[in-house]
Amino acid sequence: QAEPTFAAQFIVDACRARPGEVTLVAVGPLTNLALALRIEPALPKLVRGVAIMGGSARASGNITPAAEFN
Repeated sequence: QAEPTFAAQFIVDACRARPGEVTLVAVGPLTNLALALRIEPALPKLVRGVAIMGGSARASGNITPAAEFN
């Protein structure tokens, strides 16, 4: 059964329930993570880590040697 909770609140609740154990994996826009940070400003201290699969939609290629390294 689906949870009737907003994603940002779910992130906060999960991290509060298991501080230091949750690794957040963001594979799309970071809106839910940004909203979770607004709900719980201490979120960075509650998570084990954050993995982001990011990119650029309008860049014409690697702008610096470190721009795309994966």
